[in-house]
Amino acid sequence: MPLKTNKMIVLDDNLEAEGLPIYKSPDDIPGYNQHKSNGYPNWAEIEEFVSANLHNPRMCVQALETQEVSNIALVKDEVKDKPVLLAAYGYKVIKNLGYGKDGYTFLGQRYLDSSGQKYIVKAYRPYAKDYNPHTRLFNTLLQSIEQMKIPLNKSIVNNMVTKNGFMYYPCKQPFVNISTDPIIIKQSLAEVCNMNAWTIKHTGFLFWDLGYRNGRNFMLNVDGKRRIKWVDYGGAGMVRNDLYYKKALDNHKDARLIVSSLGEQEVSKAKGSLVKANSKFVISQFLLNYLYHLKKDNFISVWSSFIQADLTVVDQFTDWVLPKILDMFADDFCSGIYKNFKKHDWTVPNTWKELEIYIKRQAQ
Repeated sequence: MPLKTNKMIVLDDNLEAEGLPIYKSPDDIPGYNQHKSNGYPNWAEIEEFVSANLHNPRMCVQALETQEVSNIALVKDEVKDKPVLLAAYGYKVIKNLGYGKDGYTFLGQRYLDSSGQKYIVKAYRPYAKDYNPHTRLFNTLLQSIEQMKIPLNKSIVNNMVTKNGFMYYPCKQPFVNISTDPIIIKQSLAEVCNMNAWTIKHTGFLFWDLGYRNGRNFMLNVDGKRRIKWVDYGGAGMVRNDLYYKKALDNHKDARLIVSSLGEQEVSKAKGSLVKANSKFVISQFLLNYLYHLKKDNFISVWSSFIQADLTVVDQFTDWVLPKILDMFADDFCSGIYKNFKKHDWTVPNTWKELEIYIKRQAQ
């Protein structure tokens, strides 16, 4: 059953029409007349949408094929009582990969693209859009770093593009979950530590959200060399160290221009705990995430959500509640990290470098 949506004109920032002819009339769109003859109950809305978006041919075809006049085309699964994504922003779903409060992630192909190129696409939900300035800034910094011929960290995907409502990067096939072998997990976590040390140094940002119900946010790339890749670049999953962040802005003009354009609106609706990096918040999230995947206990994810919502309780949680949780689950790996790193500053590169070395030793 189609979900009701509002009619709209696609924003220029979301335009994905490079190299395509601009249609002068709906009749110019391949298959338009065939769709018109099918007698869709909402044809008047589809026709109006297509006429208003001739400058974006991919979105026109999306509307015709899905019968949804929206950037994000959803239908409701009546059996499972949940939305199912068909397409978004001119990308047709090949396989849905994940769905959360921040958006829909899928493997897709562009409409009107005969090359066969596939992409990992994440279409943002309203929650993620509150953090979109961080997403844009991080991506802009990465692009500037590449232009300066500075190699990206090996765990970061190349050729990522961020738009107002979605992001994407080319990919032959989806990444796969890492092994459940404890040694492999620790080796992978060591690579995440290496990545965070790099991102803080070069961008001021670090990734705190390692992924919960929908799986870990670090996965295995099976295109060519098998390497760990970070897969979620949404702004809600990263926080910033302002000292390193300001240094990065000094080095990258394009990012400064974005900050200037945002003014006082920069992540103004975001939760404070998910903007500026807090060391105790980061260590707590790191250890809670490891325990969640080890024990498969939703109780742990509740605590993660709790300290996201209220930064004022983080000190008490990390000092008093977290040790009791660690004792309850009796995991030597997490207890060791807490004991050896609780007084470290988790918002600076050196801590992550030391943690990488520590975890590698635990993985031997």
